[in-house]
Amino acid sequence: MIASLPGNHDLGFGTGVQLPVRDRFQTYFGQSNRVDVIGNHTFVSVDTVSLSAMDQPDPDTGSSGSGDGHPPNEHIWKEAEDFLNSMNVHRGKAEMEELRLMRNQSEGHVFDHKVVDLSQPTLHQKLKPEVVGFPAILLTHVPLYRKPATPCGPLREHYPPSDGEPEEDDRNALSISAGYQYQNVLTQTISKDLVTKAGPNLVHIYSGDDHDYCEVTHRQFSGSPREITVKSLSWAMGVRRPGFLLTSLWNPVDPATGKPTHSLSTGATLQNHLCLLPDQLSIFIRYGLLFGLTLAVLLARAAILVLYFPAVDSSAPILPLSEFRPTLHVHTAKAPSSSTSSSTFSSPGGLASRAVNAPPRYPKVYDDTYPGAGHDDVDNAKWKPRVPASRGIWGKFMNSVKYVATIVFAWYFFLIWRW
Repeated sequence: MIASLPGNHDLGFGTGVQLPVRDRFQTYFGQSNRVDVIGNHTFVSVDTVSLSAMDQPDPDTGSSGSGDGHPPNEHIWKEAEDFLNSMNVHRGKAEMEELRLMRNQSEGHVFDHKVVDLSQPTLHQKLKPEVVGFPAILLTHVPLYRKPATPCGPLREHYPPSDGEPEEDDRNALSISAGYQYQNVLTQTISKDLVTKAGPNLVHIYSGDDHDYCEVTHRQFSGSPREITVKSLSWAMGVRRPGFLLTSLWNPVDPATGKPTHSLSTGATLQNHLCLLPDQLSIFIRYGLLFGLTLAVLLARAAILVLYFPAVDSSAPILPLSEFRPTLHVHTAKAPSSSTSSSTFSSPGGLASRAVNAPPRYPKVYDDTYPGAGHDDVDNAKWKPRVPASRGIWGKFMNSVKYVATIVFAWYFFLIWRW
Protein backbone atom coordinates (compact mmCIF):
# COMPACT_ATOMS: atom_id res chain seq x y z
CA MET A 1 0.00 0.00 0.00
CA ILE A 2 1.33 3.43 -0.98
CA ALA A 3 0.41 5.87 1.79
CA SER A 4 3.29 8.32 1.55
CA LEU A 5 2.00 10.74 -1.10
CA PRO A 6 1.61 14.07 0.73
CA GLY A 7 -0.99 16.76 0.11
CA ASN A 8 -1.25 20.41 0.96
CA HIS A 9 -3.18 19.57 4.14
CA ASP A 10 -0.20 17.46 5.24
CA LEU A 11 2.74 19.72 4.41
CA GLY A 12 1.38 23.00 3.11
CA PHE A 13 2.00 24.14 -0.44
CA GLY A 14 5.01 25.53 -2.27
CA THR A 15 6.94 28.01 -0.17
CA GLY A 16 4.69 27.21 2.80
CA VAL A 17 6.19 23.73 3.19
CA GLN A 18 8.23 23.40 6.38
CA LEU A 19 11.06 20.88 6.36
CA PRO A 20 10.51 19.60 9.94
CA VAL A 21 6.88 18.91 9.09
CA ARG A 22 7.87 17.07 5.92
CA ASP A 23 10.52 15.04 7.73
CA ARG A 24 8.01 14.00 10.36
CA PHE A 25 5.52 13.00 7.66
CA GLN A 26 8.08 10.86 5.86
CA THR A 27 9.16 9.27 9.14
CA TYR A 28 5.68 7.90 9.75
CA PHE A 29 4.46 7.26 6.18
CA GLY A 30 7.61 6.68 4.14
CA GLN A 31 9.42 8.49 1.35
CA SER A 32 7.25 10.85 -0.65
CA ASN A 33 9.26 10.44 -3.87
CA ARG A 34 9.40 6.77 -4.72
CA VAL A 35 8.94 4.14 -7.43
CA ASP A 36 6.87 0.99 -6.89
CA VAL A 37 6.11 -1.86 -9.27
CA ILE A 38 2.59 -3.28 -8.83
CA GLY A 39 0.98 -5.65 -11.29
CA ASN A 40 3.82 -5.15 -13.79
CA HIS A 41 3.10 -1.41 -13.82
CA THR A 42 5.54 1.21 -12.55
CA PHE A 43 3.97 3.70 -10.12
CA VAL A 44 5.93 6.95 -9.85
CA SER A 45 4.99 9.02 -6.78
CA VAL A 46 6.17 12.65 -6.73
CA ASP A 47 5.86 15.21 -3.94
CA THR A 48 4.37 17.93 -6.13
CA VAL A 49 3.38 20.19 -3.23
CA SER A 50 7.09 20.66 -2.48
CA LEU A 51 8.08 20.71 -6.15
CA SER A 52 5.67 23.63 -6.73
CA ALA A 53 8.01 25.90 -4.78
CA MET A 54 10.34 25.84 -7.79
CA ASP A 55 8.45 28.50 -9.74
CA GLN A 56 7.32 30.57 -6.76
CA PRO A 57 9.19 33.65 -5.52
CA ASP A 58 11.17 33.50 -2.31
CA PRO A 59 8.85 34.69 0.50
CA ASP A 60 11.78 36.35 2.32
CA THR A 61 13.50 38.18 -0.54
CA GLY A 62 10.81 38.17 -3.23
CA SER A 63 13.39 36.92 -5.75
CA SER A 64 12.24 34.59 -8.51
CA GLY A 65 15.79 33.63 -9.53
CA SER A 66 15.55 35.15 -12.98
CA GLY A 67 17.89 38.07 -12.22
CA ASP A 68 20.78 36.66 -10.21
CA GLY A 69 20.39 33.09 -11.43
CA HIS A 70 20.10 31.70 -7.90
CA PRO A 71 17.02 29.46 -7.70
CA PRO A 72 14.79 30.41 -4.76
CA ASN A 73 13.34 27.91 -2.27
CA GLU A 74 15.86 25.29 -3.31
CA HIS A 75 15.79 23.64 0.11
CA ILE A 76 12.11 22.80 -0.47
CA TRP A 77 11.97 21.52 -4.06
CA LYS A 78 15.51 20.16 -4.56
CA GLU A 79 14.74 16.69 -3.21
CA ALA A 80 11.82 16.16 -5.61
CA GLU A 81 13.75 17.62 -8.55
CA ASP A 82 16.77 15.38 -7.90
CA PHE A 83 14.43 12.41 -7.81
CA LEU A 84 13.02 13.33 -11.24
CA ASN A 85 16.49 13.90 -12.69
CA SER A 86 17.54 10.37 -11.70
CA MET A 87 14.26 8.74 -12.70
CA ASN A 88 15.91 6.25 -15.07
CA VAL A 89 17.98 4.87 -12.21
CA HIS A 90 15.01 4.57 -9.85
CA ARG A 91 12.74 3.01 -12.45
CA GLY A 92 15.41 0.64 -13.74
CA LYS A 93 16.27 -0.56 -10.25
CA ALA A 94 12.64 -1.18 -9.29
CA GLU A 95 11.72 -2.93 -12.53
CA MET A 96 14.79 -5.17 -12.58
CA GLU A 97 14.17 -6.07 -8.94
CA GLU A 98 10.65 -7.14 -9.89
CA LEU A 99 11.96 -9.35 -12.70
CA ARG A 100 14.50 -10.88 -10.32
CA LEU A 101 11.70 -11.84 -7.95
CA MET A 102 9.78 -13.39 -10.85
CA ARG A 103 12.79 -15.58 -11.60
CA ASN A 104 13.08 -16.57 -7.90
CA GLN A 105 16.64 -15.30 -7.72
CA SER A 106 18.18 -14.53 -4.35
CA GLU A 107 18.82 -10.97 -3.32
CA GLY A 108 22.31 -9.53 -3.24
CA HIS A 109 25.53 -10.76 -4.80
CA VAL A 110 25.71 -14.23 -6.32
CA PHE A 111 28.85 -16.32 -5.67
CA ASP A 112 30.29 -18.93 -8.03
CA HIS A 113 30.19 -22.35 -6.37
CA LYS A 114 33.56 -23.58 -7.68
CA VAL A 115 37.24 -23.42 -6.86
CA VAL A 116 38.82 -20.35 -8.42
CA ASP A 117 42.22 -18.74 -8.41
CA LEU A 118 42.93 -15.96 -5.98
CA SER A 119 43.23 -13.43 -8.77
CA GLN A 120 39.94 -14.35 -10.38
CA PRO A 121 36.73 -12.54 -9.37
CA THR A 122 34.31 -14.58 -7.31
CA LEU A 123 31.31 -12.26 -7.60
CA HIS A 124 29.05 -11.63 -10.49
CA GLN A 125 28.83 -7.94 -11.13
CA LYS A 126 25.35 -6.59 -10.57
CA LEU A 127 23.70 -5.49 -13.73
CA LYS A 128 23.36 -1.78 -14.28
CA PRO A 129 19.77 -0.60 -13.65
CA GLU A 130 17.95 -0.35 -16.91
CA VAL A 131 14.37 0.60 -17.60
CA VAL A 132 12.53 -2.51 -18.72
CA GLY A 133 9.57 -0.63 -20.12
CA PHE A 134 6.64 -1.40 -17.83
CA PRO A 135 3.66 0.92 -18.33
CA ALA A 136 4.23 3.93 -16.09
CA ILE A 137 1.58 5.54 -13.86
CA LEU A 138 2.21 8.95 -12.30
CA LEU A 139 0.82 9.75 -8.83
CA THR A 140 0.53 13.41 -7.86
CA HIS A 141 -1.63 15.18 -5.31
CA VAL A 142 -2.15 18.33 -7.36
CA PRO A 143 -3.66 17.82 -10.85
CA LEU A 144 -1.62 18.71 -13.93
CA TYR A 145 -2.20 21.91 -15.81
CA ARG A 146 -4.92 22.05 -18.42
CA LYS A 147 -6.52 24.86 -20.37
CA PRO A 148 -9.16 26.85 -18.49
CA ALA A 149 -12.73 25.57 -18.89
CA THR A 150 -11.56 22.07 -19.85
CA PRO A 151 -14.58 19.85 -19.03
CA CYS A 152 -14.17 17.05 -16.50
CA GLY A 153 -16.73 14.67 -17.95
CA PRO A 154 -20.16 13.34 -16.95
CA LEU A 155 -19.04 11.65 -13.72
CA ARG A 156 -18.28 14.93 -11.98
CA GLU A 157 -20.78 15.61 -9.19
CA HIS A 158 -20.48 19.40 -9.13
CA TYR A 159 -22.25 20.84 -12.12
CA PRO A 160 -22.68 17.99 -14.63
CA PRO A 161 -21.61 18.82 -18.18
CA SER A 162 -23.73 20.80 -20.56
CA ASP A 163 -25.71 19.16 -23.32
CA GLY A 164 -23.57 17.66 -26.02
CA GLU A 165 -19.78 17.52 -25.82
CA PRO A 166 -18.53 21.11 -25.62
CA GLU A 167 -14.81 21.76 -25.80
CA GLU A 168 -15.10 24.31 -23.00
CA ASP A 169 -17.41 24.17 -20.00
CA ASP A 170 -16.62 26.53 -17.13
CA ARG A 171 -19.05 24.99 -14.64
CA ASN A 172 -17.89 21.43 -15.25
CA ALA A 173 -14.15 22.25 -15.24
CA LEU A 174 -11.53 22.66 -12.54
CA SER A 175 -10.99 26.25 -11.52
CA ILE A 176 -7.50 27.45 -12.51
CA SER A 177 -6.85 29.41 -9.33
CA ALA A 178 -4.63 29.49 -6.27
CA GLY A 179 -4.66 30.89 -2.75
CA TYR A 180 -3.08 30.59 0.63
CA GLN A 181 -1.51 27.13 0.97
CA TYR A 182 -3.34 25.68 -2.03
CA GLN A 183 -3.29 25.62 -5.82
CA ASN A 184 -5.91 23.88 -7.91
CA VAL A 185 -3.54 22.76 -10.70
CA LEU A 186 0.21 22.70 -11.25
CA THR A 187 1.85 25.27 -13.45
CA GLN A 188 2.63 24.52 -17.07
CA THR A 189 6.37 24.38 -16.34
CA ILE A 190 6.12 21.82 -13.56
CA SER A 191 3.52 19.76 -15.43
CA LYS A 192 5.80 19.48 -18.44
CA ASP A 193 8.76 18.68 -16.20
CA LEU A 194 6.83 15.86 -14.54
CA VAL A 195 5.61 14.20 -17.72
CA THR A 196 8.98 14.54 -19.47
CA LYS A 197 11.07 13.11 -16.63
CA ALA A 198 8.67 10.40 -15.45
CA GLY A 199 10.15 8.16 -18.10
CA PRO A 200 8.90 6.47 -21.24
CA ASN A 201 5.59 4.75 -21.67
CA LEU A 202 3.57 7.02 -19.36
CA VAL A 203 0.01 5.76 -19.82
CA HIS A 204 -1.94 7.18 -16.90
CA ILE A 205 -1.96 9.89 -14.21
CA TYR A 206 -3.83 9.88 -10.91
CA SER A 207 -4.32 13.05 -8.89
CA GLY A 208 -6.44 14.35 -6.02
CA ASP A 209 -6.85 17.66 -4.18
CA ASP A 210 -10.16 18.67 -5.80
CA HIS A 211 -12.28 16.14 -3.83
CA ASP A 212 -14.49 15.57 -6.90
CA TYR A 213 -14.07 13.38 -9.96
CA CYS A 214 -12.44 14.80 -13.07
CA GLU A 215 -11.18 13.00 -16.18
CA VAL A 216 -9.15 14.67 -18.91
CA THR A 217 -6.72 13.62 -21.65
CA HIS A 218 -3.48 15.59 -22.01
CA ARG A 219 -3.07 15.63 -25.77
CA GLN A 220 -0.24 18.17 -25.55
CA PHE A 221 2.08 15.43 -24.25
CA SER A 222 3.48 12.45 -26.12
CA GLY A 223 1.24 9.43 -25.78
CA SER A 224 -1.74 11.56 -24.65
CA PRO A 225 -1.81 10.21 -21.09
CA ARG A 226 -5.19 10.26 -19.41
CA GLU A 227 -5.54 11.85 -15.98
CA ILE A 228 -8.21 11.02 -13.42
CA THR A 229 -8.67 13.21 -10.37
CA VAL A 230 -9.85 10.74 -7.75
CA LYS A 231 -12.95 11.53 -5.75
CA SER A 232 -12.81 12.02 -2.00
CA LEU A 233 -13.64 9.07 0.23
CA SER A 234 -15.22 11.34 2.86
CA TRP A 235 -18.66 12.96 2.60
CA ALA A 236 -17.38 15.89 4.70
CA MET A 237 -15.23 17.20 1.82
CA GLY A 238 -17.91 19.05 -0.12
CA VAL A 239 -19.35 16.08 -2.04
CA ARG A 240 -22.67 14.38 -1.34
CA ARG A 241 -21.61 11.09 -2.94
CA PRO A 242 -18.08 10.14 -1.85
CA GLY A 243 -16.34 7.35 -3.67
CA PHE A 244 -13.16 5.59 -4.66
CA LEU A 245 -11.61 4.43 -7.90
CA LEU A 246 -11.16 0.73 -8.54
CA THR A 247 -8.22 0.09 -10.87
CA SER A 248 -7.55 -3.29 -12.49
CA LEU A 249 -4.06 -4.05 -13.81
CA TRP A 250 -3.27 -6.82 -16.29
CA ASN A 251 0.12 -6.97 -17.95
CA PRO A 252 1.66 -10.44 -18.22
CA VAL A 253 5.36 -10.26 -19.12
CA ASP A 254 8.22 -12.61 -19.85
CA PRO A 255 10.33 -12.94 -16.66
CA ALA A 256 13.52 -13.22 -18.70
CA THR A 257 13.13 -10.07 -20.78
CA GLY A 258 10.29 -8.15 -19.15
CA LYS A 259 8.51 -7.78 -22.46
CA PRO A 260 4.74 -8.27 -22.57
CA THR A 261 3.51 -11.64 -23.72
CA HIS A 262 0.20 -10.36 -25.06
CA SER A 263 -0.53 -8.52 -28.27
CA LEU A 264 -2.76 -5.84 -26.75
CA SER A 265 -1.73 -2.22 -26.60
CA THR A 266 -0.37 -0.80 -23.37
CA GLY A 267 -3.54 1.20 -22.81
CA ALA A 268 -5.54 -2.00 -22.44
CA THR A 269 -3.48 -3.12 -19.43
CA LEU A 270 -5.36 -0.76 -17.13
CA GLN A 271 -9.08 -0.37 -16.45
CA ASN A 272 -10.82 2.04 -14.05
CA HIS A 273 -14.22 1.94 -12.41
CA LEU A 274 -15.70 4.65 -10.20
CA CYS A 275 -17.38 3.21 -7.09
CA LEU A 276 -19.77 5.62 -5.37
CA LEU A 277 -20.68 5.38 -1.70
CA PRO A 278 -24.14 6.23 -0.30
CA ASP A 279 -25.25 9.82 0.11
CA GLN A 280 -24.45 10.00 3.81
CA LEU A 281 -25.91 13.46 4.31
CA SER A 282 -29.29 12.43 2.92
CA ILE A 283 -29.23 9.39 5.23
CA PHE A 284 -28.74 11.66 8.24
CA ILE A 285 -31.53 13.93 7.00
CA ARG A 286 -33.88 10.95 6.73
CA TYR A 287 -32.90 9.88 10.24
CA GLY A 288 -33.72 13.36 11.53
CA LEU A 289 -37.08 13.48 9.74
CA LEU A 290 -38.01 10.03 11.01
CA PHE A 291 -37.02 11.01 14.55
CA GLY A 292 -39.11 14.18 14.36
CA LEU A 293 -42.10 12.26 12.95
CA THR A 294 -41.83 9.72 15.78
CA LEU A 295 -41.86 12.46 18.42
CA ALA A 296 -44.84 14.16 16.74
CA VAL A 297 -46.85 10.91 16.69
CA LEU A 298 -46.07 10.20 20.34
CA LEU A 299 -47.03 13.75 21.34
CA ALA A 300 -50.34 13.54 19.45
CA ARG A 301 -51.06 10.19 21.08
CA ALA A 302 -50.39 11.62 24.54
CA ALA A 303 -52.68 14.61 23.92
CA ILE A 304 -55.54 12.41 22.67
CA LEU A 305 -55.29 10.04 25.63
CA VAL A 306 -55.24 12.82 28.21
CA LEU A 307 -57.93 15.05 26.70
CA TYR A 308 -60.40 12.51 25.31
CA PHE A 309 -59.69 9.32 27.27
CA PRO A 310 -58.75 10.41 30.79
CA ALA A 311 -57.65 7.67 33.11
CA VAL A 312 -59.99 6.75 36.03
CA ASP A 313 -58.52 7.34 39.49
CA SER A 314 -58.54 3.99 41.30
CA SER A 315 -58.48 5.67 44.73
CA ALA A 316 -61.78 7.51 44.17
CA PRO A 317 -64.92 5.88 45.69
CA ILE A 318 -67.50 4.41 43.42
CA LEU A 319 -70.49 5.69 45.47
CA PRO A 320 -70.77 9.27 46.77
CA LEU A 321 -69.76 9.81 50.40
CA SER A 322 -72.07 12.79 50.96
CA GLU A 323 -75.71 13.57 50.33
CA PHE A 324 -77.20 16.92 49.50
CA ARG A 325 -80.52 17.93 51.05
CA PRO A 326 -82.48 21.09 50.37
CA THR A 327 -82.16 23.78 53.03
CA LEU A 328 -85.42 24.61 54.81
CA HIS A 329 -86.26 28.33 54.77
CA VAL A 330 -88.08 29.22 58.08
CA HIS A 331 -90.31 32.30 58.27
CA THR A 332 -90.72 33.40 61.92
CA ALA A 333 -93.59 35.59 63.07
CA LYS A 334 -92.70 38.76 64.86
CA ALA A 335 -93.68 38.62 68.57
CA PRO A 336 -96.12 41.28 69.77
CA SER A 337 -94.66 43.96 71.91
CA SER A 338 -95.54 43.75 75.66
CA SER A 339 -93.96 47.02 76.64
CA THR A 340 -97.43 48.56 77.23
CA SER A 341 -98.43 45.92 79.81
CA SER A 342 -97.95 47.17 83.34
CA SER A 343 -99.72 44.42 85.22
CA THR A 344 -97.66 42.56 87.81
CA PHE A 345 -100.18 39.84 88.44
CA SER A 346 -100.13 36.52 86.72
CA SER A 347 -102.94 35.80 84.39
CA PRO A 348 -104.17 32.65 82.80
CA GLY A 349 -102.94 33.88 79.43
CA GLY A 350 -99.35 34.37 80.58
CA LEU A 351 -98.14 30.93 79.64
CA ALA A 352 -99.93 31.13 76.38
CA SER A 353 -98.31 34.42 75.60
CA ARG A 354 -94.88 32.93 76.34
CA ALA A 355 -95.65 30.08 74.08
CA VAL A 356 -96.64 32.49 71.41
CA ASN A 357 -93.50 34.56 71.85
CA ALA A 358 -91.14 31.52 71.84
CA PRO A 359 -89.58 30.62 68.49
CA PRO A 360 -91.01 27.54 66.84
CA ARG A 361 -89.05 24.33 66.88
CA TYR A 362 -88.19 22.43 63.66
CA PRO A 363 -86.26 19.23 63.04
CA LYS A 364 -82.51 19.57 62.78
CA VAL A 365 -81.20 20.03 59.34
CA TYR A 366 -78.68 17.72 57.64
CA ASP A 367 -75.71 19.64 58.95
CA ASP A 368 -76.66 19.06 62.56
CA THR A 369 -77.51 15.44 62.02
CA TYR A 370 -74.19 14.58 60.26
CA PRO A 371 -71.52 16.70 61.85
CA GLY A 372 -68.46 17.26 59.75
CA ALA A 373 -70.35 16.99 56.46
CA GLY A 374 -71.17 20.63 55.88
CA HIS A 375 -71.55 22.40 52.62
CA ASP A 376 -67.99 23.68 52.74
CA ASP A 377 -66.62 20.15 52.79
CA VAL A 378 -68.94 19.08 50.01
CA ASP A 379 -67.96 22.04 47.92
CA ASN A 380 -64.28 21.34 48.54
CA ALA A 381 -64.78 17.75 47.43
CA LYS A 382 -66.68 18.85 44.37
CA TRP A 383 -64.20 21.55 43.34
CA LYS A 384 -60.99 19.68 44.18
CA PRO A 385 -58.15 21.09 42.00
CA ARG A 386 -57.28 18.82 39.04
CA VAL A 387 -53.86 18.18 37.43
CA PRO A 388 -53.27 20.57 34.49
CA ALA A 389 -53.77 18.97 31.09
CA SER A 390 -50.36 20.11 29.86
CA ARG A 391 -48.63 18.32 32.71
CA GLY A 392 -50.56 15.16 32.02
CA ILE A 393 -49.74 15.33 28.31
CA TRP A 394 -46.04 15.84 29.04
CA GLY A 395 -45.93 12.92 31.46
CA LYS A 396 -47.70 10.61 29.03
CA PHE A 397 -45.39 11.78 26.23
CA MET A 398 -42.20 11.13 28.22
CA ASN A 399 -43.38 7.67 29.22
CA SER A 400 -44.07 6.84 25.58
CA VAL A 401 -40.64 8.12 24.52
CA LYS A 402 -38.91 6.00 27.16
CA TYR A 403 -40.88 2.94 26.10
CA VAL A 404 -40.06 3.37 22.41
CA ALA A 405 -36.41 4.21 23.17
CA THR A 406 -36.06 1.02 25.20
CA ILE A 407 -37.26 -1.09 22.28
CA VAL A 408 -35.12 0.79 19.73
CA PHE A 409 -31.90 0.61 21.73
CA ALA A 410 -32.47 -3.04 22.58
CA TRP A 411 -32.82 -3.83 18.87
CA TYR A 412 -29.81 -1.64 18.02
CA PHE A 413 -27.49 -3.36 20.49
CA PHE A 414 -28.78 -6.74 19.34
CA LEU A 415 -27.80 -5.89 15.77
CA ILE A 416 -24.35 -4.73 16.93
CA TRP A 417 -23.88 -7.94 18.87
CA ARG A 418 -24.88 -10.05 15.87
CA TRP A 419 -22.75 -8.06 13.39
